[in-house]
Amino acid sequence: MHTTYNVGMKLEITSQNITQDEAQRIGEEYIADYLGDQIGADLPRRIVSSLRSAWVVPLVLTSPGYGKVGTVGLIVVDEENGHISAWTTTEEVEENARHLIEEMEDELQVAFANTAYALFKNRTRINTDTAE
Repeated sequence: MHTTYNVGMKLEITSQNITQDEAQRIGEEYIADYLGDQIGADLPRRIVSSLRSAWVVPLVLTSPGYGKVGTVGLIVVDEENGHISAWTTTEEVEENARHLIEEMEDELQVAFANTAYALFKNRTRINTDTAE
């Protein structure tokens, strides 16, 4: 017996109102208001549903000398109006960041120490150059 299912779906995508760059800026403003300077907005990804389209902006933990440590949350920016329609709570972002820091503690300490050493070495070289 052969059964055929006919699932009809028409998906019409109209012009975008909020660009990827604008969604990322909205994410950065949210971060500045609620999360602090060690969280950054990564490259947004567009999603489309039968009701709305939106940009999903990953929230990433960053560290000096290391860069992006990992994703700690998400925000969803409505493509039509630029409003944030969903987000990872501040408490969850902080908890996710703590877990990442614990998991990668040794790597992060080495990266930070290397950055601090390079800055110190560069500053010492500059002071030596200006003293001559």
